[in-house]
Amino acid sequence: MAELKKWPFRPVHITNDGEKAPKDSPLRKLTGYGIIPNEHLRGIETTICANIQYPTAIIEFSPEKEPVRTDSPLLDLVEDPFGWHPPCRLFHKFNQNKECQKCDREHELLFCGLSESNFAKKIQRRIGESRYIQDYLSSTRREVEIYPKEIYYQKKKQKKKKTRRYLEYDCPMLGYRELIFPIFYDRKVIAVFCTGQICLEQKLPFIDKTRKDYWRKNPDCFKAYCEKHNRKKQVTDIKPNQLKREITKAHKDWIKNQSHVLNKRQHENLIKKVFYELDSFEKTLYTQVKLQSERYAAKKIDLRIRKFRDEMVDKFSNDKDNLQILWNNVESRIKALLRDFNVRYVVFFGTKHQTTEETMLLEVVAKEGAIPKKLLLNISLGTLKFNSQSSHKFVNSALEPSLL
Repeated sequence: MAELKKWPFRPVHITNDGEKAPKDSPLRKLTGYGIIPNEHLRGIETTICANIQYPTAIIEFSPEKEPVRTDSPLLDLVEDPFGWHPPCRLFHKFNQNKECQKCDREHELLFCGLSESNFAKKIQRRIGESRYIQDYLSSTRREVEIYPKEIYYQKKKQKKKKTRRYLEYDCPMLGYRELIFPIFYDRKVIAVFCTGQICLEQKLPFIDKTRKDYWRKNPDCFKAYCEKHNRKKQVTDIKPNQLKREITKAHKDWIKNQSHVLNKRQHENLIKKVFYELDSFEKTLYTQVKLQSERYAAKKIDLRIRKFRDEMVDKFSNDKDNLQILWNNVESRIKALLRDFNVRYVVFFGTKHQTTEETMLLEVVAKEGAIPKKLLLNISLGTLKFNSQSSHKFVNSALEPSLL
């Protein structure tokens, strides 16, 4: 993980190990600070994928570059029930991921930069302005569900219901239902969570029509794959129509298992499952940021303390004048702490003499920055006391953390 260089820590995406990734890795496209390593993200995704029993992906936004997609590791397993479903796996392979990458880019254009307060309004406007979406809507010549929705959901033992917005549409290539959920950090969309390849019972005729319409309008969609395969294998040539028939057969075989075909109620239950998982995931992000912030603070403070100790040579221990000079120099030294943490003020409390008393008045050893009036008053009144048994109780109540 790249060393944190700013305070407070403001991540702009989720994964934070882009700098360590191989040069040809998509992670290298990410710039700025992230929160957790990509392997950690893939582990979390694997758990979510297994819990909802559907394939998942997380798309992160990269300024001026292509979006970065992290699929659940389960998607790499051909026979895994929660990996790519057979028709999608074949289409993804034969199309060499070109069309899916276009969708990823569209998700970025729709969601990047949105906040909780402007989400519903702005995403509706972006849908209307998207040439990609409007071309799709006009080409289908029928109603397509692609608009922001809200669903109220409530966990057991929770008093209040929660609401979460998401986007829902039908895949323009194969017709399966796709769900796109914004992932929020600090009230802003930091990435999107995708789960799809959902075969809705009421959409079965539409799925067949969508696939046939796409074949008709894109007769050469598999041409590049066929040419590459035929050149490499040097055997009987395969043709695009063969691949289209293979995908159609995979779809028919897949839906024979009725557990893959969802009715309206099952569809809504799946959405709620995703909501619960994303609630937990967003909490994980906040926890990880807190831990990183604490590690940053501990490292910086330890650095300043060690520098102070290194300068306390033997002569200062016996020479009062030199010791006073050392204390005075502390004020210039803590200016670095203000820069490190971008805070309003720093105050060092302590005593300049040894004592055996359990409770003692705290003296201001050094200070820098704009100190709040109430804290100054507490200092002047001598109300700041240190108790070796309960120091946090005395000091924190006097400092009023809300003012820090």
